[in-house]
Amino acid sequence: MELEYKGGDCIIISHKKDEYVSDPGLSSLGLNNQSKNATVHLLTQKLFEAPASEDTVVINGPGEYEVNDCSIKGIAAHLHAYPDGPKHGTIYRLSVDDVSVVVLGHIVATLEEQQLEEIG
Repeated sequence: MELEYKGGDCIIISHKKDEYVSDPGLSSLGLNNQSKNATVHLLTQKLFEAPASEDTVVINGPGEYEVNDCSIKGIAAHLHAYPDGPKHGTIYRLSVDDVSVVVLGHIVATLEEQQLEEIG
């Protein structure tokens, strides 16, 4: 598994032939959008959505997902800009083989006990 930081909240996670990209829409930050042809786009918030190919799976919110050999869990979170508002952000835990990676995004700095339990 390889991790590559692209700016903002964008991380490209490569495993075998698959590419998982968190928050690929970097144009709002003055950077280039990333990985239109990725296997999966993980959006921690709607703001970072980017164009995707028709084969790209776009995950935008809490839930449990399986894509190829990767198990993905989305966990609701408060965005750092709206700590008292509804949970419009998503934390993602990706598990493949014996490795797990957590993508937090722009969320409130202190995680709730339930979020920690769901992350594992």
